[in-house]
Amino acid sequence: MPKLNILVAGKTREVVQYIKRVIGEHEGYETDLKLMTNGHTDPLHGVEILPDVLVLQYVKGDAELRHLATNKTTPRVPLIVFGPPNDADAIRLAMQAGARDYLPQPVLPTEINRIISEISAETATGGSRKIGDLHVFVNGKGGSGSSFLAANVAHGLASSNHSVTLVDLDLQFAGLCRYLDLEPKRGLFEALQSIEDMDEVSARAFTCEHKSGLRLLSPKSASLRLNAEISPERMSTLLNIYRTFSEFVIADLPRHIDLLSAAVLESAGRIMVVTQQTLPHIHDTARLLRILRKEICIDESKITVVVNRHLKDSAVEIGDIRKALRVQDLVTIPNQYELTTESINSGLPLSEVSGSTTVTKSLRQLHNIIGGTIEPEQEGFLRRTLPNLWGT
Repeated sequence: MPKLNILVAGKTREVVQYIKRVIGEHEGYETDLKLMTNGHTDPLHGVEILPDVLVLQYVKGDAELRHLATNKTTPRVPLIVFGPPNDADAIRLAMQAGARDYLPQPVLPTEINRIISEISAETATGGSRKIGDLHVFVNGKGGSGSSFLAANVAHGLASSNHSVTLVDLDLQFAGLCRYLDLEPKRGLFEALQSIEDMDEVSARAFTCEHKSGLRLLSPKSASLRLNAEISPERMSTLLNIYRTFSEFVIADLPRHIDLLSAAVLESAGRIMVVTQQTLPHIHDTARLLRILRKEICIDESKITVVVNRHLKDSAVEIGDIRKALRVQDLVTIPNQYELTTESINSGLPLSEVSGSTTVTKSLRQLHNIIGGTIEPEQEGFLRRTLPNLWGT
């Protein structure tokens, strides 16, 4: 069997030599070292034969990882990034570059060899494993309905024979289980403590399964943690583990911006920002969108605004919301209060309560967005009031 060719690249000689020693002792690996001193931003520049794995050192301010994240012409090879702990920019760039993992220094030999072993096994069976998509739901203003939509979209995908993991990232209240009448026996915090030895079988053991096939990963209701207590690196690693065996990972994220939530948002392929048709909702949503675009540097193409509990005769019209929030992609979910209340109170997904109502049909549009399609809405005429409520 041919050996796995690994290239360890970085700017600090002692560090990359240490990594090479750690992984170079395996008889099935051929490990080379590249000390990046020529000023070129492509870590694969000058490499005649592409490696099977690239292990890249990240130092604050380096351009090499950013190059891999933004340059679509650079050949993609399985990537492992290691660098400073708790570096949100590094984690974001690593995820954008398609890295298998971001490992905080000092790198544990068992951890890096576990990842390389997985890549080696995939190579031996004829190709790399496709990682699933991460979609994040977040309220533009509290109470807009993000959790309800996340649970029902995840259920809809699972009911369409997709493998789906729904993740509740509300570390204090963990309410997603009540939308599906589930009670986690093991939970998110236990999973975070076990990622070093986690495989697909053990990862599934931390979830509870709905009859649709949907799996829910949630903190147990009796647990209480603060976001600051959770390592962003460990959370990103955990989500990536579930993405390796799920076509879709749907995360419900509370509206709280910190290092943990930023790491999740930066890793997302799509962010659903849920709002409603009131001026306070639009004002708060506009501020959240500015944070996503300017502070966390989320690409505009990854953001979709969802107007929940939509009323056609509202004074705030859809066209005005689009203009005020400066978005093109926008979805409406109609207001059918009694039906959605019945769904929530019974712990039944909306499609099991009624499969033919307008709100159920609108939820299918969110399924289509995850598949890459969306239908445009018509514009309205509240132009004199909304654009002046917030700055440009």
